[in-house]
Amino acid sequence: MREVFSLLVLGAVLLPPGAMAQADTCAGRELSLTAALDLAAQHNADLLGARAQLAAAQAGERIAAQRPNPLLNTGITQWDPRARNRGEGLYQQPAYSSVQLQQLIERGGKRQAREQAAQAGSEAAQADLADAQRRLQAQVRDGYYDLKLALARAGTLQDIAALQAQTLAVADHRLKVGDLAQADRARIAVETYRAQGEARQAQADAQAARLAYGALLGCPLTQDLQATDDWPQQAPSLPRDGARADEIADQQRLRAAEAQLKLAQAQATRDVTLGLEWEHDPREAPNMAGISVSVPLFVYHHYQGEIAQARAQLDSARATAAQTALQADVERDSAELLLDAAAQRRQSALAQVLPQAQAAAEAVEYAYAKGAAPLTDLLDARRALRSARLDALSAQNDFAKALAARDAALAPYRRSEP
Repeated sequence: MREVFSLLVLGAVLLPPGAMAQADTCAGRELSLTAALDLAAQHNADLLGARAQLAAAQAGERIAAQRPNPLLNTGITQWDPRARNRGEGLYQQPAYSSVQLQQLIERGGKRQAREQAAQAGSEAAQADLADAQRRLQAQVRDGYYDLKLALARAGTLQDIAALQAQTLAVADHRLKVGDLAQADRARIAVETYRAQGEARQAQADAQAARLAYGALLGCPLTQDLQATDDWPQQAPSLPRDGARADEIADQQRLRAAEAQLKLAQAQATRDVTLGLEWEHDPREAPNMAGISVSVPLFVYHHYQGEIAQARAQLDSARATAAQTALQADVERDSAELLLDAAAQRRQSALAQVLPQAQAAAEAVEYAYAKGAAPLTDLLDARRALRSARLDALSAQNDFAKALAARDAALAPYRRSEP
């Protein structure tokens, strides 16, 4: 026991503080959907990556706005290293020194085009972050209801297995007193073993769902996780009041491509480098000043390749933006159709199929207990009720996930803080 305690203490010491805090945050047994969304926003790797991309794009804005730094050149020329052999000291030699300051002057709107491209890239990264949040919320909601379904299936199949075990115990007693045929007892045993196997598999599936959901949330401790929220009951209508984040992101990338084309075209305008020079010649005039102007010579190319490449990238960005807008419209229409179908299936499963199956099963259970129904009818009624209960859970899950997909498909872009 002492060794186990020592290992636990050592593990706690070796864990980094962030991991300790994250484990404490995620270790709760009961989890609401709101809490799951908050955890994913804090720990999800994709969202953290999108925030980092936004920070890099914002830094790119500052870089694009910077002017070229001046260049300082200084040097000493015509210094004779053999002067020491002639008896001249280091400081007795005539030193020819010069200082030159150069400044590049950008022309043709290059800096403005860079700033426009960087600003559009930053806006695209901001929209990408919002789109990552939109998609993550849909994934968290999907995963939450999949977890809830797995837990509910495990509970339902466990109840069915327990009922079958009770039936088998009663059958064993009736067999001993000669009130039940061996064949009927065998059929009950087969159903019991099948139900127990399904219950064990459902428990394993539920645990796997916990682990998968914990990975989505970025939480390591999920062994006892329980989804406590109820299934959604209604689907409130949503307006189509704006473009989605992925549409805005591609529109901003189109703006950036347009600015990049302007920048490529501006390369054909020659930049000018101005220079100021000061020279010192001890044997002539003490100080001399000069000015220089340098420009590039477009001898081998006029940036035709860069311009053609920028045009191609602009065409690609325009096509991508149009495709994204079309895909978003398709997803909106499809999501609303699927939600309507899921709502109808849920209504049928809960209001019609399940009540009828429960009523039929109760009637057959009563009749079998009174000896008025054969074992075959009892097993068939229980199978029908099992199927109806699982179908009802599946219908509720499909409706909840269709609602999440509809909300994500219609979610308009809202600029969010990183």
